[in-house]
Amino acid sequence: METISLAISSVADLMVRYKPWPTNPAGFAFLVHPRNIPDIYRKYPLLRYLPKSFIKFMLAHFFWPVTVSEITGHIKLNKRYKDIKGWVISIPITAEQMLNDRTLALKFIIKASKLAEKKGATMIGLGALTASLTRGGLDILPHVNVGITTGRIYTSKIILDTVEAVLGKLDIRRDNIKVAIVGAAGSIGTGCAHILVKRGFKDLLLVDLPRKQEKLEILSQKLKVLNSDVSVQKEDKIESIKLADVVIVATNHPDAIIQSEHLKAGALVIDDAQPSNVNPDIIFDRDDVIILEGGVVHAPGIDPHFNFGLKHKEDIFSCLAETIILYVNGYNGSFQVGEIFDFDDDMLRVMDKHSKRLGFRIGEFQNFHKVYSAKDFEYVRNLLSEKNV
Repeated sequence: METISLAISSVADLMVRYKPWPTNPAGFAFLVHPRNIPDIYRKYPLLRYLPKSFIKFMLAHFFWPVTVSEITGHIKLNKRYKDIKGWVISIPITAEQMLNDRTLALKFIIKASKLAEKKGATMIGLGALTASLTRGGLDILPHVNVGITTGRIYTSKIILDTVEAVLGKLDIRRDNIKVAIVGAAGSIGTGCAHILVKRGFKDLLLVDLPRKQEKLEILSQKLKVLNSDVSVQKEDKIESIKLADVVIVATNHPDAIIQSEHLKAGALVIDDAQPSNVNPDIIFDRDDVIILEGGVVHAPGIDPHFNFGLKHKEDIFSCLAETIILYVNGYNGSFQVGEIFDFDDDMLRVMDKHSKRLGFRIGEFQNFHKVYSAKDFEYVRNLLSEKNV
């Protein structure tokens, strides 16, 4: 029965995309993609009996973007409650396929955006790799007449709110630690670096590929304008994060590039990469480090009707949260698209104000395996105290 329902829904989405005009504007959309083949199995269980190479061929040549869930919401806005709706729309190919064939990925992302527009979306949020593979949404703009957002402002804020909340639990002062950003030349990486310096963190390690070192130099100079006392180190090797107390991961790499030997005892890792860039074995093998899913927002009143792999029904990712915040406040046009090294502090304050009004806040400290308890934090806090004796 579920297979038949999926087939009917998929055909409907194919037809909607070819409507001559959009549905009356009535919602928002969030674009995603499967991280890997097991994600495909969860949506299309019958495919697990086919060879993986054949599945990838089928996804690339015979599938199309589809609506995987309808997001519903009942939120308080201006002293009144308002019902909202949106759609989670997925392109068919995996993260690996997207990075191996960026032309194909862009084609599917544009098709997904057109589907969102025809369904009635007035704001489209770009999830996972869909932002980085469209030059921060710039490649989508000529093809649709709706707003685009990458989630950069709110995601950077939520990541740093999470870092500060955990440091408080561990009794660590911000001026005594080194913070590494892996993928520092990217949109989220530059946003996090800006907020770090604004919030008084003074020892930063920027890590990215050798070809992106020039961008890191530009970022470094901008950070020093914000605070001349900040120490900024630039590296192109992942091994350099061994010195970091906090590691923020924000790359578009499809594999787990961070291994156990790269992390010092007591390290806090915020993994905002989708798919994850952290070897999952670290979570099971080491209780002396804290590995958190990045950008988790608890959004009361919002039900995505979709399994993002988070612990609570009302937990969503910050890039989706930003999409909802912009939509419910009637924001017109696109928001923070393109490659941006500067950071709009005024928009950060506005976004913070609107998110608090909706009751959005950082989610519980979690990863795919567990929610961290007070006992977990106590163990790491005691470990750090012993090291400093």
